[in-house]
Amino acid sequence: MDNMIVKMVSPHKAVPTSCPPVQRCNTDVTGWLEGSHPTVAEGQVSRRVCFHYVNNCCHWATNIYVRNCSLCYVYYLSVTYSIISLK
Repeated sequence: MDNMIVKMVSPHKAVPTSCPPVQRCNTDVTGWLEGSHPTVAEGQVSRRVCFHYVNNCCHWATNIYVRNCSLCYVYYLSVTYSIISLK
């Protein structure tokens, strides 16, 4: 898991598990977790994150790792060096 960013959030601030509207939280492209968050017993799991752009709920996608630590979710995000022009 080299080149990873780790993000910890409380369950009430978890990444959504259904396609949110575009332009949420001052973004043009909104991300969401395809599938459910893992249980504590499942440990670390791989999940796909989709990105909603224009009228396509999964215009782009990537795989991440997620762990349920009871009091928070931990997201392991790959570092990607790319610039996407949306204009």
